[in-house]
Amino acid sequence: MTTAWAKLRWAAYLWAVIILLGLALTPTIGRQLQVHPRQLLPAPFEISSLPPYPLSKLPTNLKISSDTFASLDVASGEYLLGHNVTRHVPPASTSKLMLAWLVRKQCPLEQVLSVRSDYGLGTVLGLRLGQSFTTQELLYAALLPSANDAAIALAEGCLGSVEVAVRLMNDRVGAWHLKDTHFTNPTGLDQENNYISAADLARIASLVTQDPEIAKITSTKFYTIRSQDGSASFSFDNTNKLLGLVGVDGIKTGSTELARQNLILSSNFAGHRIITVVLGSEDRYSDSLNLLGELRRIYRWEVEGDRDFGATLGISDTAK
Repeated sequence: MTTAWAKLRWAAYLWAVIILLGLALTPTIGRQLQVHPRQLLPAPFEISSLPPYPLSKLPTNLKISSDTFASLDVASGEYLLGHNVTRHVPPASTSKLMLAWLVRKQCPLEQVLSVRSDYGLGTVLGLRLGQSFTTQELLYAALLPSANDAAIALAEGCLGSVEVAVRLMNDRVGAWHLKDTHFTNPTGLDQENNYISAADLARIASLVTQDPEIAKITSTKFYTIRSQDGSASFSFDNTNKLLGLVGVDGIKTGSTELARQNLILSSNFAGHRIITVVLGSEDRYSDSLNLLGELRRIYRWEVEGDRDFGATLGISDTAK
């Protein structure tokens, strides 16, 4: 009996010790697990390091023929005025911007590419099988006059084939999380399941023009290319009639029977870069000018010293 009582006493003693140790350690454990809310905040930063943010001061009364348009402030990534921005519409030659971006990643400008096929659909320069041009020359031909035969030459000569080019174009917009765009050809010709949205196109334009060569090409008014053997030369104008006017410095036109008139513009608003997109327009230049005028009228980038923002674009501030 004595042995049994002794065992019970030792068990009770051990349980008491365990309980006391638990009570003693609990505050310490609690303190170790606590995280002060301030520890979750990022390191301090200067507000002045943030990009100027566009603020709308007035209601819009914009009326244009395009039922699908968008505008984007490049620095902040903020979408401005827009309507039906995710609607799927035919891209026309704006598709060539995605092709050009891929070509820039794959082929040096000075690389010579041979024309692998006689292509005659839509707008063409008349490139012939076997002629050779530099990658840079074919980029100018694809982006300024929207030459489809130049786009095909780039797809086949630089990327390997039209099929590979289309796959890479779709892979890239997927990587950029642009869910309202799908390509079936590199030229932009009307085809089933070939579509884009105004919001996606504005984002594509802002991304591809980060490449200085593409920005330079789309800001060029006139260019001449010559085949490597000197047997052929082609001179052409940029189809963007607003280039060099009202702060416009790029980027691309497009038109087909189904798409009607498309236009992407890059404009400098007293140091603030704006991308505008009008799709399915009856008059893309008038629509774009009215959109730019309305953006100028109702938005302000409130940063110190930005006094030039109020300058007029040379058109009425009120959309017609």
